[in-house]
Amino acid sequence: MAAGAGRRVEIPVRYAGEDLEEVAGLLGLTRAELIERHTGTDYLAAFAGFAPGFVYLAGGDPCFHGVPRRAAPRVRVPAGSVAVAGDFSAVYPSDSPGGWQLLGATPWRMWDMDRAEPALVQPGFRVRFRDLDAPGAVWSLPASSGSAGAAALAALAGSAAAAAAAAPAPSREAADAPGPSTLPGLSKSSGLVDSSDPSAASAPVSALAAASAAAAEPAAACEVLDAGLQTLVQDEGRPGLTRLGVSRSGALDRGAMRRANRLVDNPPGLPVLEHALGGLRLVCRGRAVVAVTGATAPVVATSASGMRLPAAAGHPIELREGDELRIGRVRAGVRCYVAVRGGWAVRPVLGSCATDILAGLGPAPLRRGDRIPIGRLVPNRGGALDAPGGDAGDAADAPEASGAAAAPHAPHAPDAPEAPEAPEAAPPRAGERVFLDVIPGPRDDWFEAGALHRLLSQDWIVTPQSNRVGMRLAGAEPLVRSRAGELPSEGTVAGALQVPPSGQPVLFLADHPLTGGYPVIAVVPVGQLDRLAQVPVGAVLRFRRAPRPL
Repeated sequence: MAAGAGRRVEIPVRYAGEDLEEVAGLLGLTRAELIERHTGTDYLAAFAGFAPGFVYLAGGDPCFHGVPRRAAPRVRVPAGSVAVAGDFSAVYPSDSPGGWQLLGATPWRMWDMDRAEPALVQPGFRVRFRDLDAPGAVWSLPASSGSAGAAALAALAGSAAAAAAAAPAPSREAADAPGPSTLPGLSKSSGLVDSSDPSAASAPVSALAAASAAAAEPAAACEVLDAGLQTLVQDEGRPGLTRLGVSRSGALDRGAMRRANRLVDNPPGLPVLEHALGGLRLVCRGRAVVAVTGATAPVVATSASGMRLPAAAGHPIELREGDELRIGRVRAGVRCYVAVRGGWAVRPVLGSCATDILAGLGPAPLRRGDRIPIGRLVPNRGGALDAPGGDAGDAADAPEASGAAAAPHAPHAPDAPEAPEAPEAAPPRAGERVFLDVIPGPRDDWFEAGALHRLLSQDWIVTPQSNRVGMRLAGAEPLVRSRAGELPSEGTVAGALQVPPSGQPVLFLADHPLTGGYPVIAVVPVGQLDRLAQVPVGAVLRFRRAPRPL
């Protein structure tokens, strides 16, 4: 029996969802009757999936069993949405895509890393929904859900005055919070370590957590002058946490991440910056050695005085105080990866520094003014741990030791391999055709006889609605199902081609939901997933049956 067996959670709901009237009509009920039935019995928390805090609630009134999902999933379902589909009810813990029917919303946070138990509902719990608009309804906030939940509850209740009263006076931390130029050292939302915060100086750094815990505060940092369209911190992700509803996530192009780390003499899995489409500008505070891999884009480094410095993708680049690194507009591919010797000093969340945009875990996307400290300790070739550039020669170069200002760029080689990595395969451009293998199944039997042939014989265009969760594809002929029923929610993997009723497939990527209720017609092998990270909007995918293993 699950550890949470016997615990009961009541969830208040404002029943005003976008699909409420449609579902009521489908079931032959009035709005009031639907609410009465949805709140009339307990549910059993059966299993977690889709996203952290998303728990499938079984049971309830039998009238809700078999409610179909939407023909086309919504691109964004707001956090707190209470929904039904198939034989389950659930609450969306974060903003995410979704195809369930929305009945209402709750102010409760289903997943909150500030709580001792982040998940409000866990498998084995009993759950009862309550109508927030029922006369005399009174609710107590769950422990540690904080003032934000109180304000949300008041706002849902429709009282602006109550919402204002529920919002507390600024805490000491909020009153002292720095502006956008610095990220708070202990912020669980950002995950970035502020080098000006002594309490954060010993924060674990990715794979070097044990060794770095005793290190002094970071000696160098990079400040973001422009984050471009999207810049995230990524590493190898969070394997082994699916039982909590947490997917692996991590860098989309793991090969490019590892190459960037090797170029600066890091272990391959240290955190990197994953930057989309170009426009990133960083200024160095201190000294650093960086490398850029991935998409094809111009890489430019300039000194504080504006002098052009040696810089190119696929090579280590030495930066000193005030030097600026710029990544220009991407010419082919999508994502560039920026590694720094010593690693970016980012606070792990559930054992990883990766940003999961579906789950809302890890550091927030970078923005102008953010400072990203650089880890002090890195393994040298002999296996020991050194500070970046921390050899005897560095002390002689320091102004404090020599009594004279150091040359802004002395002619010594940076502490990183000089030889570039082997050339990467040229990433595709918009309009180009990309061929990918697929393994049919596991639910290809849910489609008409010609559907698999149609998948393999026509072009599939990558649409602008694509992101790290998945690529939304558009083909001239949709994939038609042969079964009209609802598929019970089941596990999914990166590379799965899930097909909603519209017949236009979604190709899951690193931040994919862990479970889904649309049939998967085929799966792209894991060895080809890196290529998907560099496929731009407007590119054309062509699928072919993977060869049988020998």
